[in-house]
Amino acid sequence: MDEQLAGFIMYSPMEPLEAPVHYQIFRFMVDAQYQARGIGRQALALVLAEVTAIETALELRINYVPDNTVARSLYLSFGFTEVGLDQYGEMVARIRIRDIEAQ
Repeated sequence: MDEQLAGFIMYSPMEPLEAPVHYQIFRFMVDAQYQARGIGRQALALVLAEVTAIETALELRINYVPDNTVARSLYLSFGFTEVGLDQYGEMVARIRIRDIEAQ
């Protein structure tokens, strides 16, 4: 099988590694020639499943350029909610993995 790299997602916990509760997607990129094929949707679903499997995880965040309507639509379709602009003018969106009471 001829495998090609189509993109990547880079994410990590935002707190000390002992019991991180907030995770951040720092980079989410799909090569232009592979866009509009569902690869980004599959990749985001896999990351969300991976973070959800972490017992201490409460939230996953991502930032994006506000006028990127394709990214916005993808994130909102997964249940992310926009919480406002950061200091760089990027939209911050988050999805709750579980409630604090569930911890």
